[in-house]
Amino acid sequence: MIRNATKNDAKRVIELLNLAMDNIAFTLSGTTDIKISNTILEEFFRSTNNRLSYENILVFEFKNEVIGAICIYESKMAKELDIAFINRLKSLGIEPNIKVECDTQNNELYIDSIAVDENHRGKGVAKQLIEASFLRAKELGINLSLLVDEAKSDVKSYYKRVGFKPCGNKEILNHKYIYMIKEIK
Repeated sequence: MIRNATKNDAKRVIELLNLAMDNIAFTLSGTTDIKISNTILEEFFRSTNNRLSYENILVFEFKNEVIGAICIYESKMAKELDIAFINRLKSLGIEPNIKVECDTQNNELYIDSIAVDENHRGKGVAKQLIEASFLRAKELGINLSLLVDEAKSDVKSYYKRVGFKPCGNKEILNHKYIYMIKEIK
């Protein structure tokens, strides 16, 4: 079952999204200590008006366990959603290195991150989370977009199979990505 995340999902959702975020989690939290990073990101998850807020997360629940999560938000809100992270990092004396990933000129529903528990992969969980996001994009009257690591050709192929089309390239923190869109038509 897909549902909106609640504050109570913090620990599990951050654990899952870490599978997708890699080092971005450390950039957002300002630490490379995984336990401290998780605690910080869980606090952001429980709060509002930031990219990792429970407000921007859909979860897939199976037998009362969250086994998948997707973080989505309107791209026009991206800069505003990063302010909380930037302010926290500055308060610690850390120069923020947070880059807006999505296209802020054409408003789209942006998939920031998606992750499925390793024991439940290959069962259509990600596909259902993407479809739920696509339905939300349709309700808003905007396209659905995401970035895919250029080196992950299998992931790019998967997104093509579920209706995304490559629309350009983007470099973030010296890493190359393919920008993909699923049009609402």
